[in-house]
Amino acid sequence: MEAYIRRLETPGMVRSTTRRILKAVQTLLPARLVPRIFTSQLALGAAVPQIYRPVHERKSQNERVLTLVSHELSPTGAPKLALQVARACLKDGWKVVVLSPKDGTYRDQFLNHGATVIVDPRTLGRWSLARKLEKLSDAVLCNTIATAGLIRHLRSKAVIWYIHETKYINTVAKSGIDLRALLRQVAEIWASSPMVFDHLVPYAEELKIIGAGVDPVRSSVDTSGSADCKPLRLLVLGSVEVRKGQLILAQACAKLSPQQQYQIEVVFFGQELEPHYANELNQFVTRLPMLRRQGVLLPEQALQELAEADGVVIPSIDEPLSLVAVEAMSAGKIVICSQSCGIAGYLEDDVSAFIADHPSVDKLAATLARAIDARADWPRMSDNAYKVYEQWFSPAAFACRVSEAMDGITSRQAGTQLNPQPHFEARR
Repeated sequence: MEAYIRRLETPGMVRSTTRRILKAVQTLLPARLVPRIFTSQLALGAAVPQIYRPVHERKSQNERVLTLVSHELSPTGAPKLALQVARACLKDGWKVVVLSPKDGTYRDQFLNHGATVIVDPRTLGRWSLARKLEKLSDAVLCNTIATAGLIRHLRSKAVIWYIHETKYINTVAKSGIDLRALLRQVAEIWASSPMVFDHLVPYAEELKIIGAGVDPVRSSVDTSGSADCKPLRLLVLGSVEVRKGQLILAQACAKLSPQQQYQIEVVFFGQELEPHYANELNQFVTRLPMLRRQGVLLPEQALQELAEADGVVIPSIDEPLSLVAVEAMSAGKIVICSQSCGIAGYLEDDVSAFIADHPSVDKLAATLARAIDARADWPRMSDNAYKVYEQWFSPAAFACRVSEAMDGITSRQAGTQLNPQPHFEARR
């Protein structure tokens, strides 16, 4: 692997390989099409991989190698979960090479933990470097359903597919991709939540609910006094779009009694991805004094807001997991959501969270009312939620599950597995 990466770092090698590919293409196409190929922005010559090395790179002759394919490196949910897998494997002695078609701020996070990062626009397609890297790796992990196009071209017997989507799985299945065949092709399928698991069941037989790893957030306020008379500050963090359900929540708040409305402050943060929907939300927010609309937060600002809040509300119509809810659990905050949020598969209504049966206006309003009236129980419930966090989402617990799963995959490839691997299941 190291020798091949050094070759990629040699500009002459990349240009030479590109010339050979373009020459082969030239011989196969009609002469009239050749100029278009060479002038197109999609020409292979424009796809030169950028390689980034960690500052403190570990050198070992016998380390196992993981190629981790991420569809992007932005500070969003899927790259965050991929980073936790990389951290677990690096801690366990693996060399990790991250391959992504798009650069982003999370590149530095991977580098800081010791991974090598390769940014190559061809990552998810037929000409992906992953097809070469898989031959030099002990395992390949493809992150999210977005990597389906690449998996079609992989031949390794040690491919892991870490999936976080729900309804979008059906969209991919209807796009002409034989999803059942792809899922049979990989060595293991990891689901980040019971909700993701349920959406994969129609397409696959062997699945693992492996959960996710999320760094803890330290609360900066005393949440033990939730029974006092101060308004409860509830955050709604996420992009403003129909799928996230912010308008449903605002309408649910309008159904609360005046006394209940007086006891809460609901603050909406997030980028406006759907302007028409955002305008509806903004207009509705101005009608109710306990609703606030704020702008976009940087990741560190979001964590600070969470640390100072009493809880979070996840009104999403379709939310495979919700890292916001997990971070709230780690900080001892209350979680209010519906069964359409993946985190509900780990929690229990009235025990560790307040969970609505459905993300409708009436159901959310009833759940909010129930939560407000039971504010004296919040400390007990947040303690229970923290126990769930420690079991399923703390970096240590997640690293342990990843380590067991990776050891099982590599030992099966070597024909030396002694014990069957556990089927990880979430507490429903």
